[in-house]
Amino acid sequence: MKSLKISLVALLLVAANFAWAQKAPKNAEERATAKTEQLNQQVTLTPEQQKAAYDAYLQNAQQMDADRAKYKNNVTELRAARLQNQQVLDESIKKILTDAQKAKLDKIAQEQKAKQRQIGQLKTDETKSGK
Repeated sequence: MKSLKISLVALLLVAANFAWAQKAPKNAEERATAKTEQLNQQVTLTPEQQKAAYDAYLQNAQQMDADRAKYKNNVTELRAARLQNQQVLDESIKKILTDAQKAKLDKIAQEQKAKQRQIGQLKTDETKSGK
């Protein structure tokens, strides 16, 4: 019975991993397209803004791929490179957006941070209570 339970858990983990891998964008172009679509849903971009955002996201994704290969065995350097790439991307996106779109995006970011803090607080509370 115990081995059956272990087998079922292993099967579920494999299935979940496979499902996640199916949904995750694979290459830089797909990731850039997905991020552009997400931004468009959040702030409604013009066609020109969509093209500029796609270009920025594509450049970022390609740089991330290059950094991942370059710093394959150095997590600290990879984190530093990702932080720098994110800052460059943020600046590029800010140049594309109107003031109203920036305000809307900032509000969304604040809401997401608040959710993350709340989730973190819930996890901390659970740990403290011994759950």
